Amino acid sequence: MQHRIKQAYKQNQYYHSKDHQSRLNCPFTEKFPYTCNNCEKYPRCTKTRFKYDAYSANEIARKELKNSRSKPSLSNADIKKLDKKISPRVLQGQSLYHILQSDKTILKSESTIRRYIDQTLLTCRNIDLPRSCKSVNSCIRNLIQKLQQLYHRIFFDCILTDNGSEFKNLHNEEQDLETGEQFFKLFFCDPYSSFQKGGCERNHELFRYIHKKKENLRQSNSRRYI
Repeated sequence: MQHRIKQAYKQNQYYHSKDHQSRLNCPFTEKFPYTCNNCEKYPRCTKTRFKYDAYSANEIARKELKNSRSKPSLSNADIKKLDKKISPRVLQGQSLYHILQSDKTILKSESTIRRYIDQTLLTCRNIDLPRSCKSVNSCIRNLIQKLQQLYHRIFFDCILTDNGSEFKNLHNEEQDLETGEQFFKLFFCDPYSSFQKGGCERNHELFRYIHKKKENLRQSNSRRYI
């Protein structure tokens, strides 16, 4: 810990001197805290002086941290190798989780792969991922069509989702674009407040009161849930 503090002071101290001052080094700058900030002789000192500004040091650290994350740590050759392992299988409909579980030579996490896709470093795009907004919209559209065909009605008045990217185009399914018929009302949780879905998640538990785990839904009477 002491070594890190010393390194931080040494890296962020800046030279502060005037033309008439000598170039003699002060022995107090060779030991902690390595600067002249709290020195009583600072206003009249004629030796080489060093100052430390915590605010500027913090700003420099934030910029370095941001820049270090803005570009991938892989070389162009490594990105091409990764692209050959990921993109063809994503285009075949496989999920990133399945790809990473079946190929242990890919030493990157799922979040890192998604970030590479967001940065267009790979051939596949977000819309090609199974849990993309396109696939979610398709599932909702198919569910609405089946409910209308079987029961001529929709069994939910509103849908509450979090702010995931897979739901960003779900508002396109709220109503029939040709007839203007309203299927449901869509609401989103507040930013960083996915806990607001707690009331909806409660329905999963209530469903288990009438349908136990490992029971086949196809063999159940659908009127049992209405």
